Amino acid sequence: VFAACNTPNPPVGPNGPGQNGNQGEDTTEVVGGQGQGTLESPFTADDVIALNGSKTGAYYVEAYIVGQIAGKSLTDNAEFTAPFSGSTNDDGSVNAYNTNLLIASAAGVTDVAKCVPVQLPSGALRSGLNLVENPDMLGQKILIYGSLEKYYGAPGIKNPSYAKVGDKKFGIDPSVEQKEPEAKVVTVAEFIAAPES
Repeated sequence: VFAACNTPNPPVGPNGPGQNGNQGEDTTEVVGGQGQGTLESPFTADDVIALNGSKTGAYYVEAYIVGQIAGKSLTDNAEFTAPFSGSTNDDGSVNAYNTNLLIASAAGVTDVAKCVPVQLPSGALRSGLNLVENPDMLGQKILIYGSLEKYYGAPGIKNPSYAKVGDKKFGIDPSVEQKEPEAKVVTVAEFIAAPES
């Protein structure tokens, strides 16, 4: 006796569900996904939480800034209202800034389970976005480009290189082609006489 089955699900390849073992392409659906992680269709904070580390690499995420973590624990040290606390150094001194944000898919979220922690590396993103120095950023919609990684033990964003809040931009936009400045040939005397640049 011969029988055939028509299954609605794709076959499971050697790399797991939704992956074609011959071509190595990931064909899995984004869980609860509204976005694709692109500039045109960024992930939401809910997408990042639902993905739970199943996608790695740098993506665009659009969400609202809802708070920060003022200590070492997401559950115990989350702050959602001003005044915000600066980060604490290993020697116990407190900085005049913080090194992270909490974002969520809706403004006003105060449940840490619905928040994504975002690392703020030193430079333009930290100085322009940390809530200690910029409390007006609370509740603002943010587009951020960074690596989806665990942060504070939860699905998070680390090493972001670009963010946009309203018409303010921080860091280098990866969607804009960066061109090297054109070299100019000069004599040694012209080089010495030139202003530093």
